[in-house]
Amino acid sequence: LVLLKRSSFDVLNTERSLVYAATNEERLGRANHRSNQLNPAAKKRFESAIEHLQKVPFDGTEKSLQALTETADAQRELHHFGASEENFRKALKYAPNSSEIRDKISYLLITEHRKWESIPYLDYLLRKKKINVVQLMNLGRLEGVSDNRKILRDLLKSHNSNEICKVGLARIAYQQNEYKKTLQLCDEVLSAHPGQIEALTLQGLALH
Repeated sequence: LVLLKRSSFDVLNTERSLVYAATNEERLGRANHRSNQLNPAAKKRFESAIEHLQKVPFDGTEKSLQALTETADAQRELHHFGASEENFRKALKYAPNSSEIRDKISYLLITEHRKWESIPYLDYLLRKKKINVVQLMNLGRLEGVSDNRKILRDLLKSHNSNEICKVGLARIAYQQNEYKKTLQLCDEVLSAHPGQIEALTLQGLALH
């Protein structure tokens, strides 16, 4: 049993190295060649990582959940979105309070342009105050986003990128036809960040 546990641990560490290397290699490939096609070397590494990960037996433990989510990560990078989503959702069933898994699902859904479906996951992250700047921007771009003004205002007090929160508030105000409030918030953002594209867009919409 000890040997089996040690073997699973070694496999998991091996796959982490493979996923990390493949992800960096893929990013480099995209940066250097400006192409959406998967870098061949990265593709091979992701496939190898999946092969190693699948050797970790799934039993609902933290270790096996890690292996499952990292398998899904690699599958996403290979554009195997169906398999990736299935594994993320399986992991979420065993870890229903996981913000990290919800983050991964929302990212996958947005990647697939299924933005409406990502709302509950982003909303959960916002309510738990586990949301980051990129996620706030994604939430601000979504139509039909729930009214989270109080939480956004709380984040304004502590978040380093306050203008992102104000853009989210402006988006909510615009959706509720509060055009004067939308313009006020956009002006506050643009006074500090004149080129903020979301605020400029909302400002233009509110003026028309």
